[in-house]
Amino acid sequence: MTITIRKPIESDDPTDVARLYYRVWKTAYRDILPSAFLDALSVESWHPEKRWQHTLLAVDESTTIRGVCTFGPNRQETQTESSEIYSLYVDNDYRSRGIGRQLLHAALDRLSKTQDCHVVVLEKNNQARQFYERMGFTTNLGISNSETKYGPIREVTLVRKTE
Repeated sequence: MTITIRKPIESDDPTDVARLYYRVWKTAYRDILPSAFLDALSVESWHPEKRWQHTLLAVDESTTIRGVCTFGPNRQETQTESSEIYSLYVDNDYRSRGIGRQLLHAALDRLSKTQDCHVVVLEKNNQARQFYERMGFTTNLGISNSETKYGPIREVTLVRKTE
């Protein structure tokens, strides 16, 4: 299987990306987020076109989207020299094939002019934390808590120097 990492093109449908997000969230966060929260999700919950200019897609030979990474300036106002990986998801059936690594490296290449890159993950998402740690990210900004109508959400920020 050959995977190509590229920016979205005119023929790409943001709804295909939204479907990928939906499928991945339903499985990846099943034991992490409240079931009521996950039950409330739908494909329409996502609007990937809002970050289309900061998106990379992993597509196979048939141009089916198998992974997506969004990135750009850090959303924290105090982190003006930093960039951020907003999301990185790989289709459930295509995980552990290097697609996430390819997407992350391609995003980091585009963010190389920034001082460092941050990524926020759910505290209990050990698989994501281990992935980012293997990719050179370290936990240094601690844990943040946010309240939702479904209960508290605890997130950890990891950071990596860009090259």
